[in-house]
Amino acid sequence: MSFALLAATLTACVSITPPEQAPPPVPAPSEPVTACSTDYRLICEAVDLIEANYVDDVDPAQLAAAATRGIEEFAQGSGAESACTIPFEGFDLVCQAIEVKGVEAEEAVEAALVGMVLYELDPNSAYFDEASLELIRQDQLGQVEGIGAVVTTESTAPAGQQVESLCPIISAECRLVIVSTFSGAPAERAGILAGDVVVEVDGLPIAGKTIDEVTAQVRGEAGTPVELALERDGRRVEVSVIREAIEIPVVESRLVDRVGYLRLNSFSANSGGQVDDTLRRLLSDGAETLIIDLRDNPGGTLTAAIDIASEFVDEGLVLATSGPDGTTEYPADGKGTAVGIPTTVLINQGSASASEVVAGALQDAGAAVVVGHVSYGKNTVQQTFDLSNGGALKLTIARWVTRAGRNLDNGVVPDVELDLPADLSVDELVALVSAATSG
Repeated sequence: MSFALLAATLTACVSITPPEQAPPPVPAPSEPVTACSTDYRLICEAVDLIEANYVDDVDPAQLAAAATRGIEEFAQGSGAESACTIPFEGFDLVCQAIEVKGVEAEEAVEAALVGMVLYELDPNSAYFDEASLELIRQDQLGQVEGIGAVVTTESTAPAGQQVESLCPIISAECRLVIVSTFSGAPAERAGILAGDVVVEVDGLPIAGKTIDEVTAQVRGEAGTPVELALERDGRRVEVSVIREAIEIPVVESRLVDRVGYLRLNSFSANSGGQVDDTLRRLLSDGAETLIIDLRDNPGGTLTAAIDIASEFVDEGLVLATSGPDGTTEYPADGKGTAVGIPTTVLINQGSASASEVVAGALQDAGAAVVVGHVSYGKNTVQQTFDLSNGGALKLTIARWVTRAGRNLDNGVVPDVELDLPADLSVDELVALVSAATSG
């Protein structure tokens, strides 16, 4: 799922969501296994990484066709004779597309990478150029300069057809939508609302760009303005926002009577420790029950998901993954702070990935009642591999199942279906959930 912080943050939601981590990364080979001329070495690096690590077998001919499509969309035209050496015979078409007059090799190679990922791999795999990768690293550090909003891409479909919520390139059929704004952040103060559709940044249409590219446009030095054109309820709204340094909130909490409320916004590298500290404080302050709010949480690192699920589950599996190297089981660590505490987990369609790992594990173990709406449905694990140009490939390397063996590609189904409006105060939310789960 691609949610992003426009800390721009417009910013996980891709994300952008920090990529999920498998066990220690496999380094890119110092020399490509496949043959490749110097100019096109990056393509060979990518092909080698895909063949070695992608969760499914990939047909080289289909990969070549996808790369060619990416280049042809970048550089209208083809037909030059090939003089380059790339991995497989089918890549001759890639060479021809690259060598079209007026196409710079460096840009065309990146277009080939985008094409391979976009048209042949799954939607959760991605190519990040160096600038986009830096945005992800900023998110992981927890502070960026931008406007403090969360966005996602959303596909549109004609009336009567299913609307899917994942699309790669912004267009009339793929909108960039505001999911939420951070409390007190510039986006909120400027009147930006959840559901607003971003159409222009600084007077330039965003059609044809990826969510990462738009995020990079919106982010910038604190104190500088960014002009956004939005669509809201069929009308155009223009806002000017002054960027600020944004502290990305990972954990928010409140004690309401004897109910400890904890909202987790992302599964970052340090979120496990923050959740543990918060749970200890809430329980010390007198919390007798807990509500863990994972609504609109796009996920993050697998390690954080295991750490947080282990706070409530003292033994057994959290999940198991299956990939090219076999099956790996991830047990609870046995150090849980909240084991045995009556717990409710809140989810919605924006709860994805690591959120689903936690909700599914607690549901399977009988450690929590899950309330809300069916979650996003992302049962895959991604790992990021560095490339020699400073960018990286994020590849799906495994699929996962819950401790009970459930495949959640259709999402976590809540135990209690309940509308949880985003504009409820914490007190109102706690009262509504408590009433729905009592007795």
